[in-house]
Formats: sequence, structure tokens, C-alpha cells
Amino acid sequence: MPEVNGSLRVRGQADYRLAGEPSTVPARPASPATPASPATPASPATPVSSATPATPVSPAAAATAAARRGRGKASAAAVTLVDAETVRPEWTELYEASGCANPFAHPDWQLAWSDCFVRPGRARTLAVRQGGRLIGIAPFYLDTPLPSPLSPRILRLVGSGGPSRLFELPQMLSAPGEHRRVARLAVGAAVTCLPGWDWLEVSLAPDHGWFEPRWLEGERSEGERSAGQRSAGRRARTVSPLVVPKATQACPVLTLPADSPTFDAGLKRNLKESLRRARNRLANTGRPWRTVTVGSDERGFHAALSELARLHTMRAGMAGRVTHLDALADPREARLLAGVLGRSAGRRRLVVRLLELDGTAVAGLLVHVYNDRVYLSLSGVDPARWDLNASTYLQYETALGAIKEGRRAMHFAAGVDTAKLRWTEDLETHHEFAVAAPGRRSRALFATYWAGRALAQVRREARRTHIPRVPHGAREDRQ
Repeated sequence: MPEVNGSLRVRGQADYRLAGEPSTVPARPASPATPASPATPASPATPVSSATPATPVSPAAAATAAARRGRGKASAAAVTLVDAETVRPEWTELYEASGCANPFAHPDWQLAWSDCFVRPGRARTLAVRQGGRLIGIAPFYLDTPLPSPLSPRILRLVGSGGPSRLFELPQMLSAPGEHRRVARLAVGAAVTCLPGWDWLEVSLAPDHGWFEPRWLEGERSEGERSAGQRSAGRRARTVSPLVVPKATQACPVLTLPADSPTFDAGLKRNLKESLRRARNRLANTGRPWRTVTVGSDERGFHAALSELARLHTMRAGMAGRVTHLDALADPREARLLAGVLGRSAGRRRLVVRLLELDGTAVAGLLVHVYNDRVYLSLSGVDPARWDLNASTYLQYETALGAIKEGRRAMHFAAGVDTAKLRWTEDLETHHEFAVAAPGRRSRALFATYWAGRALAQVRREARRTHIPRVPHGAREDRQ
């Protein structure tokens, strides 16, 4: 796979190029078939570099073009291929300004995941700029999942395609009000300017909406798109990439009120009963109990995280309950967490909540703290204390803590189940799409992958819903 190098450029409002390359691009000569007419000004959608003087445009023509496209000439943007570490400070500022609810879109998670799972030289990070200001980041990488020359080459977003279960939601990041535009420009640049992939996979956050096939043409004006269709004709349409909806990930989202009495009053009856039962059972043990909260900016965080990891592994191996996969089984997951903590530089990005009974942790919960939200992630429980409903109680304590800190919402981990729906029925959906390249090899590989993926999904769901039998003589007392 050759590395991407040289100047990246497509026609239209967006200038696609490599970081470090000059932004000026020589003017293209007019096509012999369509000589430029002095009486017809160039379309304002065509980008003009600082070295190429702009053709005068009448106010009426500019207004018409702006109305057609929904924005004016000043909206020209540049998409560049960059080194992710180099733009990290801007990336962090963009995340904080965006109000993004997804903690995994933060550069701390993106870069730490890349360190663990992306091979050297495979990163393809696209930066979208408006007037020099960073308005979007699309952190792609090139994945070859099989150790064979016949392996498919897949362009994916960081966080997808790897074995990590801690990293849940890949996402392109965009500035407020620029979500659709950033998605369009980034996908257009990836399709038209990044070579060597058989198919591309992209996840669209709620603000990005649904995938549009016209993104595959790059950023061109309506006039350019029509002219291109007329000149290319049927041959251009037969080699278009294939777009397929791949999956949808849903995250339950609980909107938090301004105070805890309002929150308590709004809980569902079955959830109130579960919390009452948890308090009563804890009191009936006759032992002292408490909840402990340790942030990543505090001493003792690593010890608390180790306790949570122990409880998580115990829950994954628990018989008689729906199977939970061990998210920490791969040793690289510990490296990923260490990388995130190292990059956070003592900031309170992660919080571990433990419920201790007589000084021993019996349940734990990992909470992400980003912008004005909290995101519930890894959890664990001692099977011998399952009847205490400790996990539900820790989620309740987390919500109260978030309200006290003035946060707006509590997000549950990706995936919907009955336990989460007790808290809220509001869902935030992330849609995943695959774009197969038009070549025969790419289409054949993609068709094979798609058939195998369907079979793997059925088997995975069967394992997930399987309830292991409790060995005879080891049955628990369940209340």
C-alpha cells in the first residue's frame, strides 16, 4: 500500500491538500470543448487561490448562487491530511467548543486508541478548516485485517474495526452549526483523494444526519455537478461507489433536571421500587456500607480502577445471568486506559464509583466526565452480592452527583436493554455506513465480507443472550 503523498486537490469549494503543501494551486486551462466566454463570469463556487486572480462576479449571479447552495462565497473551506498529534491543541479546543456528548470523540481517546491499535503509517486524519480555523476532524485510518495480500483494505474511523470494547462510539467531530458540512467535506475528501481502499466505513453522529450519495462527488457547485454528469454520461454512473447502511448504535440518554427533588419525583415506579429495595437490603446486612467516588485527578484512582476491573471480570464470568463480555480481556485495553489517563494530564475526565460493604467493594462503575454530560461505561459486581441491586444504586448516585455539578444529561453505554429503559426511553442514535469502491476486486471482497458479517452477527447475538447454567449445588439464593 503506497503512502499518500503529494498535493491533494479536487474541483469545487473545498481545497483538499496535504498539510505542509502550498495552498496555492495553478489555474487549470479552459477545456477546448467549452472555451470560456468573456460575457459569462466564472461560477462563485470555483475556488480561487491567492495566486490566481478571481473572475469578477455580478451581485445578481452571486446572490443566485448563494441562494442555491444555502451559503455565500466566503464559505470556501480547506480539507488537509494532517498529523493528529500536531493538531491536538486545536482538536481539544474544538471538542470543548462543540459541546459534544461523546467522550470517545475527544483527542485523548482518539490518540490513545491509535497508539494501541493503528499500525505506524496508517493514520489518515483529515482536518477541515474555514479561514484557517479548525471546524472539523475526521480521524480515519487504513486497516488490513488479514495478514495476506488478499486482505481487504478498509478506511475506517479511529475506534472502529479493532478489538477494543472500551471504545464505544467512533465519530467525526465538528463545530456547532457545521455538522453536515464537515461530514460532506470529509467524506468527499476521503473518497476522492485518499487512495488504496476497498471500502470506507463512517459513523454519523445525530447532528450529522443521514448519508447522502452526493458527498461522494466531493464539494462541487450545482453547475459543475451538472456539467460533469453531461460530459461523463453513463460511464460515470456505472463506476460510482456503492453506499450501504451498515448498523445503528443507540445510547439511552437521561436528561437531568436542575435539582434532585425534581429528579426523584420523575423516576418510574419500578425504578423507585428497585432503589428502595437496594437500600433495605444493604441495611439488612447489618454491616456498614458506603459509596466511594474517586476521580482521575485524585490519589487512589488507580487502586479504585483495579477494584472495578476485578468486579467487572467477576461479572463477566457469572453463571445464571445474561452473558456480559469481559471488556478487559485484551491486555491492550489496560494500555488504552493508561494512555487516556496519561494524556488527560491530571484532569477529571474519568470517575470510579464503588459501593463498599464492610470495607470491601461489591460493585463498581466507570463514569466519563466531558463537557456538560456524564457517560456511564464499564461496570462490575460481585456475584455473591447480586441481590443488593448495587449497580442500580450506583447509577442513581451518579445522576445525583451530576445534578449537583450542574450537568445536563447522563448517557448510558451504547446498546439498549430493559435495565437502561427503566431510566429513560430517549435514545441518541449513531448511524454507520459502508462505501464500497467501484472496482471488481473491491466489490467482490465487500460482498464476501457482508455475507460473513451477517452470520457473525447472528452468532454474536446468540452468545450475548445465552444464560449459562448454574452448576448443581452452587445455585444462589435469589430474592
